[in-house]
Amino acid sequence: MSSSAFVTEIPSQDRSWATACHLVPLAGYLLTIPGAGILCPLLIWLCRRDESVFVDEQGREAVNFQIMMALLFLGCWLLVPLLGLGFLLMIAVNIIGAVFAILAAVKTASGKPYAYPVHVDLVNADSFRS
Repeated sequence: MSSSAFVTEIPSQDRSWATACHLVPLAGYLLTIPGAGILCPLLIWLCRRDESVFVDEQGREAVNFQIMMALLFLGCWLLVPLLGLGFLLMIAVNIIGAVFAILAAVKTASGKPYAYPVHVDLVNADSFRS
């Protein structure tokens, strides 16, 4: 018997919620809504983390990555007075954030977990639990 016989398929609804965690920050990038990139995946994760291990893991990944991207964006904003360098870096941060969010969404939509190449673990499995 092969080892693939023991792999369980991620239910469609769980894949959809996990994918949404990665995709909704794009609305924040496109509409420039402050905080949307963090708050939207955070709300999905908080509402669905107890129903699915996959959504729990992917939601945390998305929230942690978006927190890191927001901190990078803030750092770039602080560099704006230095000959406009900050504006170019802010654009680069948004492009990088969007590209990785799309890559994560594509992978999670197929039921495979995605780990962002770089992120800070500020939100963990026990965060926001009473």
